[in-house]
Amino acid sequence: MLLCQLRNSAIRYVCWCVIVYVYVLHVVWMSAYSYTALHCTVGSNQLADIHPDFYYSCTKIRQLMLYRNKLSVIPSEISQLEHLEKLSLASNNLQSIPEEISMLKELYLNNNAKFNHFPSSAGHLRNLQELAMRKCPALKGLPASAGEMSNLRELDVRAAKKQVCKIPPEVMGVLSAQHCSVRGGVVKKAKGKKKAK
Repeated sequence: MLLCQLRNSAIRYVCWCVIVYVYVLHVVWMSAYSYTALHCTVGSNQLADIHPDFYYSCTKIRQLMLYRNKLSVIPSEISQLEHLEKLSLASNNLQSIPEEISMLKELYLNNNAKFNHFPSSAGHLRNLQELAMRKCPALKGLPASAGEMSNLRELDVRAAKKQVCKIPPEVMGVLSAQHCSVRGGVVKKAKGKKKAK
């Protein structure tokens, strides 16, 4: 009798261990799946372009890492990534980015030597908290609408040598008021009134 009870207890214990093990595997698998679904990294792959269908098939991702490729254009279809919060386009061949980008919190454009145009629709980036455009020598200035990025806390436009990116004084005033840390760039001189003769 005692032997039967011990045997039944052992069986129940083994069954319980199997259930726990299967549950843990399930949780780990689901975590891995969620991570893959929400974060996409295709950096350092020498990609020259990305087919627009990619953006339609990955609408739920929150982070997209496309650094160190050979991208020269980002299509407007990127607007399909409605949940995208972090985008890295560093070290590519971009000259500009689409105006359709609007929901980002972090945007990295460092080391794009040909990047020369930040969209005038910058004001749509009201969720943006960090904007990095370090070592983009062709970028000569920011649009006045950059002052509408009301949540921006980090702006980096440092050049390798001479600072060339001009920041409108009204934009700098707004950024300072919202305690945004600005690194690099030069503030445009405000146009003064001509002295009367």
